[in-house]
Order: sequence, then C-alpha cells, then structure tokens
Amino acid sequence: MRKTIIKLVSADVAVHGKKILSNITWQLKEGEHWVFAGANGAGKSTLLKLIRGDIWLDNQDIGQRIYMFDGEEQTDVFGVKEKIAIVSAEKQDAYKKYNCGLNGKDVILTGFFDSVWLMETPNKTQLSNCEKLIKSLRLEKLANRRFNEMSQGETRKLLIARALVSQPQVLILDEFCDGLDAGSYSDIMGLIDMIAHNGETQLIFATHRINDICGAVTNALLLKDGNIIAQGEKHEILIDKKLAQIYKPLARKTASSLPVSVKNHSNKEDLTKKRKSLIKIEDVDVYINLKMVLSNINWQIYENENWAVLGENGAGKSTLLKLVHGDASPAYGGTIDKFGVEGLMNVWDAKKMIGYISPDFQARYIHKLTGEDVVLSGFFASIGLWENSTNAQKDIVKDWMHFFAIDNLAKKRTGKMSYGEFRKLLIARAMVNNPAILLLDEPCSGLDPASKEMMLHTIDTLSQTKTSIIISTHQHDELSGMIDHALILDNGKIANKGKRSEVLKTE
Repeated sequence: MRKTIIKLVSADVAVHGKKILSNITWQLKEGEHWVFAGANGAGKSTLLKLIRGDIWLDNQDIGQRIYMFDGEEQTDVFGVKEKIAIVSAEKQDAYKKYNCGLNGKDVILTGFFDSVWLMETPNKTQLSNCEKLIKSLRLEKLANRRFNEMSQGETRKLLIARALVSQPQVLILDEFCDGLDAGSYSDIMGLIDMIAHNGETQLIFATHRINDICGAVTNALLLKDGNIIAQGEKHEILIDKKLAQIYKPLARKTASSLPVSVKNHSNKEDLTKKRKSLIKIEDVDVYINLKMVLSNINWQIYENENWAVLGENGAGKSTLLKLVHGDASPAYGGTIDKFGVEGLMNVWDAKKMIGYISPDFQARYIHKLTGEDVVLSGFFASIGLWENSTNAQKDIVKDWMHFFAIDNLAKKRTGKMSYGEFRKLLIARAMVNNPAILLLDEPCSGLDPASKEMMLHTIDTLSQTKTSIIISTHQHDELSGMIDHALILDNGKIANKGKRSEVLKTE
C-alpha cells in the first residue's frame, strides 16, 4: 500500500470572516501527481496555500492538516516549506515588483531561502547545486540576465528552476502555463514531464484549462465555490459530464448593456469623415538597460481600428504596448505623436486617454485597496487612489463594475481576489475614462474557459464604442472577432502589419 504524504480532513478556510474553502478532505500518496481544476475564484490557489502551510485552517478544533514526509505525523508547518516548493503568478509578480536587479542565477538561489530576496550568501554546496541545475535545465543563457528583462516563458522556466533547487518532495504549479507561446509551452511541458518521470518529486497542478495537464498526472480534483465536487483517478474525473459542473457559460454582455457614460458610434457615419490619427510612431528604437528591445518601429493607428500585436515570448509585444502607453521611451531620433498632437504630449493627459492592462501592471498594483478604489483610480491614471473622487465618478464606477459582473468585488481587498477576478477589475478601471485606446496585454491570461469566452465577447462589445482596441497575444484563438488589423513582431522588429486577413494569411 502506498504511503500517504499529505492529508487534509474536514478543513475549512475563511478570510476576513468569509469562508473560501469548506469541508476539504484530500490526501496525496506516494507516486501520485494531481491536478486541481476549477473556474476563477473556485479556491484553487487557496487550497494550494493550505497544502503548503502558507495559511491556517479556520476550524482547527475539527479540521486536520497532517504531513507525513518522514514517516511520522506532523500537524505543524515547521520545516514543511523546505519540502514543498511552489511556482505561481503571485510569486512571479513578487519578483517583478521587488527584484528588478536580480539576475537569473540569483533568482534560482533564492529558492534555498524561500524568499524573493537573496537573504544570505549561498554556501559552496548551494552554489554547486545551482550550477548543476542550470546546466541540466539548459538555462545558461538566462543565468546572467536580469529577471525583469526576460520574456514570460523565460521567467517561468527560471521560477521552476528556483523551486527545484532545494530538491523538494512536492512541487506545486499554480496556473503555470498562462502567457506562454507555443514554443515556451512545449519547453515547459517537456520540463514538467521530465521532473515527473524522474520520480523524486511529486506534482500538484492547479489549472482552469484541461489542455494544460501533462501526461504524468494520475489523479484529479474538481473544485467549485470552495467545495470539492469530485476527486479520484483522472480518467474517471476529467470527463465532459463532470467538467460541465465547474465550467458553466457566463451571461454575455451586449452593446445595450454598456454604461450610459459611453457614447456608441455609427460605423456608417464614421466612414463619411476623414479618420483621425491616434498614434503615429516613426523610426523608433527602444532600449532597456542598454539593450535594444525594439528596433526601427514605424506604425500608425487610426480611430475605429482594432489591432492585434502578435509574436513569440520575448518578441517585444509588451514593450511595444508600453511605448504606446508612455511607460517606455523612444531612443533619440524616433518620434511618437499621440492624438494629433505633434511632439511631446503631457504624459498624464495621454495616459487618461489610454486604458492599459498587462500582467506587469497587475503585479505593481497596491493590494490594500478595495475593488471600488482600484476602478476609481482609473480616472487619475494612478496606481492606487490618491485623490478624492466625486459622486458622479462613483456612479460611473458602479456602472462599469455591473457591466463586467464584478459588483461583488466592490468592497473586497485586491489581495484576497483571484488572479482572474483582479484582471476583470483592471479592465473596468481602464474603461472609466472612455479611453480613445484600450491596450490589452494578454487579456485572457489567468482566465478559465467560461471567463475567456466572456472576455472575448466583451472585447467585441467594447469595440462598438469609440475606443480602439490593441490586444497583444501569441494565441490566435484569443483574438476578438472585431480585431481588423494585425502586426507581427519578431525579435523586436515589425515583420508584417496591415489588414488582419492579409497578415494572418501570410503568417
């Protein structure tokens, strides 16, 4: 009989008096690799934190959390985190927010101390183990590069290496495939399969996309509203009948449900007048830490155009959107004209006309705010709410939160939200000023299938306003039907641009 490694019995978890997990009974046995599936807000990340010992049971007099790594039962969490490593969007956000100066090797070494800082000087054994891991995972090219200069796929590989450096018995992977292009996805899945088949580390995945499950998975658990609705061997659990219980279609929004503050336009009427230039970029190079990231960018966006920016991880998509938003600057000789204003435009005036959503932006946001405060901050183009808002602004916020069906997040602290919930909140924030341009960097990252479908439909609906949409992605199935233009980036250069039908046909 296989030995039990971790056991939860009748465990509840509550945050600020609200129950997040209810009556959780589950166990991990030797040789098992589990996947936890559920929609956004189902409680997957909270369950992973409970397993790792990052949070406490709410009903410790009844519920139980038992660890049996060394053959003896242990109910406290002393020494547990040395045996259970985690890779998550929250962990990646923490490095982006606090450790812009760390290189790849330093990030891996922090795994010995379970921190986002290099808390002490690694000893010779730790340095040697780190070097061996870098070589075995073929990460030599990332070892001396700064973490914040890396693509999404590169940072994910590095965080997996960070988790493995201390040789954990259990590796937790929380939505680890989000934001990966096809090449990076293949590399990561190959790496995970290698870890699983090595037999020294057991895996626990959390995902909302069944396609992201590696072949080594043996067992599955379905979570809905904080409750386990099914668990067992994966071939008995991952079937359409059971999955339909956790991924229910969400109500779609139509143009008629848009807030009254938004004025719809008629396409026929717009065709009769000369189109206005929104953004004009000429001969622009962009350097980050003395490294050229974008080269010879020439691109013009007109009103009523909706663009897709496509390319692999590291192609420069996010930097291009930052350039449009004003968070990245052109090198000497290049020019950007915004909204018909030649030369420099006041950066804050421009940002109020450009809504912006990205994983990096989400990582920088202040977690002590309520959902309502986050959306209100969109009026001031600020990260955080530093100015007093008017009743009229609060009414607009209420309308947009209702449109995105996130009324329940108004008083909730952002630190207590799921990644997908926070993403919807930031899109509402971006729309309060009725921006001329809405920049969406990987908008479907972190969303379950139903939320992804609703997001794409919502983008279609928003495109019927006077807002032009620019969406960055490497997944063609994440393109809204209203996207009519496309730009292909390859190694920081524009490889092709123009009408979507023509560009995607040649690509």
